[in-house]
Amino acid sequence: MALYRELFPEDTEIQPSELQLFRVDRVLTNHPYNDLGLLAREKLIVLAEAESEWSENIIYRFAAYYFDTMWIFADRKSMNVHHKMKIDLLDVEAYVIYPGKEKIDQDMISLRDVFFGGVEGKPDFTAKIIHGD
Repeated sequence: MALYRELFPEDTEIQPSELQLFRVDRVLTNHPYNDLGLLAREKLIVLAEAESEWSENIIYRFAAYYFDTMWIFADRKSMNVHHKMKIDLLDVEAYVIYPGKEKIDQDMISLRDVFFGGVEGKPDFTAKIIHGD
């Protein structure tokens, strides 16, 4: 609850019962999992990862966490991704908490920028970078 309130101070109405913690975890493949996932009011996914050493690969992992989570959520809500009618995707906010020593001169990281040279039309996913302790 404290992290959610820190990230979203404007949301003064949220109650602890409206937040659900989760971890994206591929049980069959020893795949790493995210540090923290929150589902707020079954509308917003908040992904947060603390990184002591900087790696641009974090943005790939965030995109994978989000789509894994959406797949599980769609299944749980009996959404048919093959149906003609569009499913309702959950909104998402991703945060990298980076207290490391390497200087990072950006406040956002983008999948499109890191892996596709910023080319328009390529897949994208972004995360905010929180620097410091």
